[in-house]
Amino acid sequence: MCYLETAYKNAKAIVSSVNGDNTKCEIKRFWIASRGNRFDYGNRNMKLVPREDFFEVLIKYPWDRSWIRAKAFFGEKYIPMLRELVELASRREEGYSVVISFKEHPRIHIQVPIQLYLEYFSNTQQPNGRDFVAGFDLNSDRINMVIVDRDGEIVYIKSMRFPEATSHGSPAKLNKQKRPQALSHLIKLASSWGQPI
Repeated sequence: MCYLETAYKNAKAIVSSVNGDNTKCEIKRFWIASRGNRFDYGNRNMKLVPREDFFEVLIKYPWDRSWIRAKAFFGEKYIPMLRELVELASRREEGYSVVISFKEHPRIHIQVPIQLYLEYFSNTQQPNGRDFVAGFDLNSDRINMVIVDRDGEIVYIKSMRFPEATSHGSPAKLNKQKRPQALSHLIKLASSWGQPI
C-alpha cells in the first residue's frame, strides 16, 4: 500500500504542476519511490544501511517480500549527515523518503529532513531547532517553499520562477543551473527564518 500511495501522490503532484487543463504530461524516464515514516524506522520499503565506504540500499520486492540489495555512493560531504539520518531513523525519530530514477544509470535521491540538512550545511545557527518547518515543491519551471510553525500555521510562502528553463532553444547547461541555484537560495531563506536581523 505504501508504494501505491507514494505513486499516487507523486503522479498527482506532477499533474497539478502542469499549467492548463488540456496540457499533456509525459514521464520521460522510469522511477520508483517510497515515502518515509519514522514509525517504520525511516522507510518501510527502501532502507539505507551504512557500510564502511558506501551505503547498502535494500529495496523490498513486493511480490514475495524479499529484499533487493544494491550499493549507493554519495559525495563525501554527505556521508556524516546520512549516517546520522540512519541513526535517527533507527530510534524512530526521523523518516526519509527515497526515489530511485533511471536514466543513463540508476540514481538514488534521499529526502533529508530540512533541520538535519541545515545542521550540516547552514552557516546560521538555529536557537530552537524545531520551531519552524520548511517544505519545498520542485517543478520544472519553479520551486515553491512554505514555512509553518509548530502549530502548523503558515508563516511564510515564497516561489522562485524560471520559465526560461522550459523554453525551446534555452541552453541545457543554463537550465540545469537554474534549479539548484533557486533551491539553494530558498534553503538559505529557510535557514535564517526567525533569526534576529
